Amino acid sequence: MSRFSKPQGVKSSSFETMSCAGKIWNYNLYGLRPSAGSGFLSQMVGSKNIKNNCEDYKKSPLWSYLNPTGYKVGIFEIAAGDDSLSASKECSGGEGFLGQSILWKMENAEGKKLFHYLGNDKFEKGNIYYDKSCKSGACFATLFDNLKSIWRRFEKEQGQSIFIVRDFSYLKALKAKNITKAREILYELDKSLQFFHDEFKRSQETLFLVTSSESINFEMPKKGKEWLEFETKGKHIIFRNTSLMSPVFAKGSGAENFCGLYEEYEIIKRIFWTTAKKTWNPLDLF
Repeated sequence: MSRFSKPQGVKSSSFETMSCAGKIWNYNLYGLRPSAGSGFLSQMVGSKNIKNNCEDYKKSPLWSYLNPTGYKVGIFEIAAGDDSLSASKECSGGEGFLGQSILWKMENAEGKKLFHYLGNDKFEKGNIYYDKSCKSGACFATLFDNLKSIWRRFEKEQGQSIFIVRDFSYLKALKAKNITKAREILYELDKSLQFFHDEFKRSQETLFLVTSSESINFEMPKKGKEWLEFETKGKHIIFRNTSLMSPVFAKGSGAENFCGLYEEYEIIKRIFWTTAKKTWNPLDLF
């Protein structure tokens, strides 16, 4: 949908410019076809043992190894719902899961800390911020507007950082057969990825990593008239069961670690893999 929404369908999307592609197996000890939310947790904590309850938040995520070394962590969510990492704060023993990470949620919550893409307020570590432009289930700001604005303010602090974007809206639009909405979301993701590529095009130490989970086999129509009805009304779509494998794209420093076939719980290990000898390696903790 990204390729053929462009004039003549010849210009590559940002996803196609990534230097390495891989496939990850999506299963854990409690489900053959885990949800996207549990798949993400598996990738971040390096475990197959994901139960979709508070036990998950007692595990150590990626950022818990990076915080002590001076990294700052930002996590942006859109349409996460019950899969939001903010649920960890409601769990006994999971209060420290997010640690000093800043969490932004593209949804509105009265009485909570808010952000706006046109604002310039600073963000404090350990806080959760909600999108001020979201009212009655709809958001005025786009994903790209929010990410660009938040990143500009987030990067002003000195030091290394990890910035995570969790998007569940694309999957929901596909399930609802809202092809127009799905294409808009894919365009926003494509544009956002290109923005970060441009931000770090001269960097030798930046890794761009796109992972997925709960991939659905999706068959598009073959004929012109059917394609028109697919575009406008979401017709002639055949959904299969969720696939047992999902794509991964990587570019930049360490991108070669993400080629090939492997299990999704290995993602965190591959982020830390290096050939350089260092005095401390987070891999020693696994």
